[in-house]
Amino acid sequence: LMGTSASRLPVPILSVRQRPSSPQTEEPIYGCDLAWLLNATVRGRYSATWVDLIQVKKSKTLQHNGRTRPRVDSWTIDCKQLNNILKWSATAAYWLIASAGEVLVIPARHLEGIRCGTEKHVNSKSFTVGYHEVRSAAIPLEQYLVDLLIGQWVGTSSEEVVKFALGENSTIRPRLVVEVTITVGQEKQ
Repeated sequence: LMGTSASRLPVPILSVRQRPSSPQTEEPIYGCDLAWLLNATVRGRYSATWVDLIQVKKSKTLQHNGRTRPRVDSWTIDCKQLNNILKWSATAAYWLIASAGEVLVIPARHLEGIRCGTEKHVNSKSFTVGYHEVRSAAIPLEQYLVDLLIGQWVGTSSEEVVKFALGENSTIRPRLVVEVTITVGQEKQ
């Protein structure tokens, strides 16, 4: 993308910022806890903006509140949230926090497949998935972040979703937006 001579390459600049907003107005529509907003620019060669939407769930073993603790990690998936997040981004993901602190990144489509594949879940408001149902589709958080930041295997550049993440829709914003900007070479002023 940038040529063969490393000595001519400008130093990449990476900036990260976040901004929170209220969960009462946006999550019911977009179904996400977190939006990643990525901007990448290589002067004169490349410019792109994309967004990925994330729903975060804690293992039931972390939420037992004095009740009998489940023996294996499992997570409750709200069907309305799942439908909404997939409506806005086909590559949306769930970050499932396991009891040992590990974060399993699961495609929302995989969870939709589990829901649709089990008759008892089709008309439910929520369903539970266990570790054994998601482990084969899970990737570590570190791998997901590389795919998101570098590979662009995930995310959407839909104008409406980008405006949502940028906060340009004054009535709807994600609970937390993490904006990452990678720039190689300054644009001429």
